[in-house]
Amino acid sequence: MMKVRNFCIIAHIDHGKSTLSDRFIELCSNLPTSSISNCFLDSMDLEKEKGITIKLAAIRLSWKDYFFNLIDTPGHIDFSAEVFRSLKVADAALLLIDITKGVQAQTISLFKTAKKEGLKIIPVLNKIDSPLVSEGRKEEVISQLKGEPFCFDNFHFISARTGEGVPKLLDSLIEEVTPPQEHKYCSKLNIPFIKGGKTCALIFEAEYHNQKGTILTIRMFSGEIKKGDEVYLIRSKLKVRVREIEFLTPKPLRLDKIVAGEVGRIYLFLPKELQLESGEHICSYPIPPEEELKLLPLDRIGHLKPMIFSFIAPYDEGQRTSFSSALQALKLSDSSFQYSFTQSSSLGFGANIGALGPLHLEILISRLEREFKLKLISGPSTIEYKAILKNKEELYFSASSQMPDITTVSEFLEPYIFLTLSLSSEYEKEFMSFISSRRSTYLISLVREGIENTQLIVEYSLPLSELNSSFVHALYSITKGYITYSYLLGDYHPLSLSKVTIWINNLEYSELSFLAESSEAISKSREILLKLKENVPPQLYELALQAKIGGKVIARENVKALRKAVAAKCYGGDISRKKKLWERQAQGKKKMKESSKLQLPHSFFRSLISTNTN
Repeated sequence: MMKVRNFCIIAHIDHGKSTLSDRFIELCSNLPTSSISNCFLDSMDLEKEKGITIKLAAIRLSWKDYFFNLIDTPGHIDFSAEVFRSLKVADAALLLIDITKGVQAQTISLFKTAKKEGLKIIPVLNKIDSPLVSEGRKEEVISQLKGEPFCFDNFHFISARTGEGVPKLLDSLIEEVTPPQEHKYCSKLNIPFIKGGKTCALIFEAEYHNQKGTILTIRMFSGEIKKGDEVYLIRSKLKVRVREIEFLTPKPLRLDKIVAGEVGRIYLFLPKELQLESGEHICSYPIPPEEELKLLPLDRIGHLKPMIFSFIAPYDEGQRTSFSSALQALKLSDSSFQYSFTQSSSLGFGANIGALGPLHLEILISRLEREFKLKLISGPSTIEYKAILKNKEELYFSASSQMPDITTVSEFLEPYIFLTLSLSSEYEKEFMSFISSRRSTYLISLVREGIENTQLIVEYSLPLSELNSSFVHALYSITKGYITYSYLLGDYHPLSLSKVTIWINNLEYSELSFLAESSEAISKSREILLKLKENVPPQLYELALQAKIGGKVIARENVKALRKAVAAKCYGGDISRKKKLWERQAQGKKKMKESSKLQLPHSFFRSLISTNTN
């Protein structure tokens, strides 16, 4: 155990985490550079296409008779659950900073999280080979890191691209990162079972493979696990046998056992429908019942509350079984999202899913389509509101169909976030004008004078509903892409919430109803009605499209009737013959309009949702 070091790399997005991981692998594995692809640990096609890390990845490396368990983490705020899981099992964190960009919004957020977890934090300044780096720029970034909240004294300077300074950094890890000891979670509890050296491990990553079964990445707290051992999943209350054990080396290394302090993989055959959660513990079997109860309160790592919700469904309803299996498999791989199946009279079979943010939601849908060969439609994203009922009960809901009767509600509330942004002061005026129009409240700002420009770090409180794709696109447009942000979920605040219902010829179509802040209800209703007007099939009679709050019409559009020339065959003769045909047609249209409800197929609603999403 004294020869093992467990650490992770944390950084703002695009500061060079995956590139540094590649240099570590190259130097520690004795593999030629040509055999190591760029972003070795970014194995998903989506990661390589978007140039971001989506899933944490762990690997075991050898350096001068020492063994490093390295965990590469995502940098985007939407994948913070992956970062939290890494911090829970690591003993130290490399805080990587792009010296050409300096401290960014997510740099501060990640530092505070790692510090809260009690990790040793090692600052590493990357991209020193860049022509943009001068001595003045270097001193400027060092000054930032010596100040609050960092207060660092010593720094490592590297180029992850060329490898400059990386061997020296590896050497320093041996001294600066402490070897694994009794894990911090175990030390919180007086559990004789663990104190006596019995096996206890924490699952921080899981995936399902059709041939290999369930593959679990674990951090060993105490004891050991041998191939063929029976182990016990505490939360699932399931006894299973370990089939294989391996270390996550560049070329996977099969083992007979894994011991305390190590990070590795074990292969099990678990029921595919079993819903494992981050924070599931593996222990020796049997375990005394009284000590099992003491283990259950241990932290559930990465168990964050979803912030964004959406409806998804297979475009082809024949893929219902494949769709269900795909969600179960993805849940095992990414425990930070939630789903529940639903059946809609107009949309058919689908699921309501919850994600940590807009990008996380986009990635989830893309993974379902690519990894499981599904063609999906997805609805517009929503958030979770809160209702305080008159009987003092609290009710959470994210869909208009779940909204309680307004006569039973004392107050509606919506979630707010604390949004931290970092931008150049040259965009300050236009940015301030934009942010003030989004129901935001200014909290605090920090100005950092630089040699080349002045950096502005500001913090606002604003409704979570404002943080959508159009909001992010507007930020990038205003600042020409030179802005970074991070956010944390705050408290719920009161709002005036309206349920908008959509009507076609005085008949309600509940599937098109939506929730909106009262001041925005009219503008959103007009957008929906225009989309509806473009997609609804024309009829022989005029269609009245209406949006209502309660019984009041707040927006309206009309779809003109198809024209049928019933008198076309009347050539000449008495005009009264044509008048009779026209009158009969008018009576028929009126009767049809009054007695029939427009039947809209599933494909219509699905095409409408897809249009709204795009």
